[in-house]
Amino acid sequence: MAVTFRRFTIKYARIAKPHRVARLLLARRSMHTRNLSSVACGVLTAVFLNAQTGYAQELLPNLVARPASEFSLIQINGRLMLRFAATSWNNGAGPLELRSGSASESQGQNVYQRIFRSDGTYIDELAGTFIWHPTHDHFHFGDFALYTFNAVGGDPGSEQASAKTSFCVMDTTAVDLSLTGAPHSAVYSACNKFVQGMSVGWGDRYGPTLAGQSFDITGLPAGDYDLTVISDPNNRLLEANESDNRACVRLRLNPSAWTVQSLGTCGSVSVTSISPNTIKKGTTIQVTVTGSGFAAGMAVGFENGSGPAPVVTNVSITANTITATVSVKNGGNRTTRYWDLRVGPALLPGAMAVIP
Repeated sequence: MAVTFRRFTIKYARIAKPHRVARLLLARRSMHTRNLSSVACGVLTAVFLNAQTGYAQELLPNLVARPASEFSLIQINGRLMLRFAATSWNNGAGPLELRSGSASESQGQNVYQRIFRSDGTYIDELAGTFIWHPTHDHFHFGDFALYTFNAVGGDPGSEQASAKTSFCVMDTTAVDLSLTGAPHSAVYSACNKFVQGMSVGWGDRYGPTLAGQSFDITGLPAGDYDLTVISDPNNRLLEANESDNRACVRLRLNPSAWTVQSLGTCGSVSVTSISPNTIKKGTTIQVTVTGSGFAAGMAVGFENGSGPAPVVTNVSITANTITATVSVKNGGNRTTRYWDLRVGPALLPGAMAVIP
């Protein structure tokens, strides 16, 4: 252990996930006791303890997986591939910062997670031995994310899985700069061989054209499929919350027709109402749809009716509300027709009446 008047650093190898914060605090208490005789009491008091507030607060990062997006189908070497983008972002109290340690081409690169504290000190914790790339002259974070793809209702174990090896961890996308501690410009903006990271409020996006951002769907039947993104699947990183590292989006896929459509969050979409719920032929109205589980990019439309179908445009989606423009052409019999409203996987029967 090294103690200075400005910084306090602990480096140790983390063997298993369960120790987390409680075990770390116990280790610090033990180290404090062992080194009491070798360090001035005033320094120890400033670094380790505060008689009124106790230990300084750890400004832990928190990785959040966003649902996959930007879907497209492309043929590569005779295989039909589903491409997608994925983003993990940090909504914690402090940055996710990774620092290089010793390295060799045969054994890899020791990488430490630096955890900042509210009193200006920090600790360095061994996150693992990652891949050292001599050509790129920096380390790669192995298994930074895991993608899985499986048919809804499919047999267990039938899913495809793809481990994403990060090129490097960076601030590529501003997500929520209103968070405390979020910088208004990227801090970790380059693939540095010494320091990589993700600032508060920023995300690391992997676009659909990058290696690893696709699944082979050649020969799959038409149907609904779940695509799940898991950040830090092997729990290498110390975070404030482990429950939001997973995001799932449901897709309606027809490989033979080369079509893919997002249905929103997996299995948790409901539609409660639409207002107004009547429209006259040959007119256009603004509607509001209420429900839950809505997500950007999901399908919104009318089905199972007769006559001219209502057309939905200008769709704006939040978690519980959708606003849109609905238009109906003239034509058909002069009777009232009823249409079901579909939002992603959810259906509201008889939601819209088209009147003459």
